[in-house]
Amino acid sequence: MTKQNFKDNPGYARFTARASFVPSARAHKYKVGEIVTLARSVSVTRPKAAQSELPAARFEITRLLPEQEKSFHYRLKDAVTGQERVAAEDSIVETTS
Repeated sequence: MTKQNFKDNPGYARFTARASFVPSARAHKYKVGEIVTLARSVSVTRPKAAQSELPAARFEITRLLPEQEKSFHYRLKDAVTGQERVAAEDSIVETTS
């Protein structure tokens, strides 16, 4: 049995083209299911009926989104109204409760 050079394999060029993509070494800071709030600089508007129920807007992370403009993004769901929004990682603050 002869030893074959791996560069002689026809799939080598295709493999190396995919291998040249290196994903970010960073990871998401928050996990799906965590309850977070948004930084004060982010405006959260709610209907009047929902404003009295909870003083600070609390959101559940429902999905991890890819990195855009050097910041990871998350899909968030308002715990009171059920409305969803997307927020960058730097605009999210961990809840203290």
